[in-house]
Amino acid sequence: MTFPDQLQQSMQRSVVILHRFLLNVGKLRSGVHAFFEGKTDDSFYGTAIRSHLDPDRKYATYHCGSKRRVHDVRKEINGRVPRGSVALFFTDRDLDRLIPVVYDSFDDVYVTDFYSVENHLVSEEMLECVWGQVFRQELDPASMTPVMEKFREGMAKYCSTMRYVMAWVVVQRRAGTKLNLDDKVSLHELFEVGEDLVASTKIADGDVYKALDSMARCVTNEEQKAQADALAAQFVNEFPKNFVRGRFELWFFMEFLKSLRKWSERQGYRVQAKVELGLANALDVLGPRVRLPISLATFLRRHLGKAELPGAV
Repeated sequence: MTFPDQLQQSMQRSVVILHRFLLNVGKLRSGVHAFFEGKTDDSFYGTAIRSHLDPDRKYATYHCGSKRRVHDVRKEINGRVPRGSVALFFTDRDLDRLIPVVYDSFDDVYVTDFYSVENHLVSEEMLECVWGQVFRQELDPASMTPVMEKFREGMAKYCSTMRYVMAWVVVQRRAGTKLNLDDKVSLHELFEVGEDLVASTKIADGDVYKALDSMARCVTNEEQKAQADALAAQFVNEFPKNFVRGRFELWFFMEFLKSLRKWSERQGYRVQAKVELGLANALDVLGPRVRLPISLATFLRRHLGKAELPGAV
């Protein structure tokens, strides 16, 4: 698809969303209208939003398809939100500061603290949550201690490899390379979590760029490799959730949970999971279980007028 075609498609999508919004405005008095990038974002934001609403206040959602479209739609509906109604917009931080891509800041646009909403799903607390609520096991700090140690060790190794992966992504994006990261980057070729919960890399750091080039069918020249190495070194001093793509971090979490289930059964635990947890449904299952970030609680309280939810972090 050519750029003009993409632009036209984006404009058409924005018009459809605007039309839905105008129809809903007429039906929902004092309604709350939430505009998301993707279809699964409501699984993360929805519980928090609804908990800030009175039972008789209606809630409508809109899937814009991308961050750019969220901002385009906001521009289109600016001035069309009637008194008593609220329009809120939710976007991921992504790698904008590094590429760089500049979006204007607005009071009604929430931007994630981390790379994306998926980063919020990955934590030791969520690991305990899955153990108790999905695997249906009793929480015993003593028995969970070795599991947590393996998780920390594995995550540290994984994030070390991700420094090079994400540095390569930044460099390719700066060069204008079109990357569909879900299709082009096979994390299984780079990393694994064994049934003993030991995580390991499949490829040396020095070969990561070559492997990624092969996956994406592109070429990283020597100058770009030097830029990527400099970025990877910079990432050493950064919190991994700020630069590791949320879906990539979630991939590791899902791999660890798969290995944990097998390990648990070998240890004699009877895992009774009623939900098969994977990348495809992780946000739907885990999103409502995430502890509410303070920034999101503050954002919702400011616009919806309710007190901060207990347990915000």
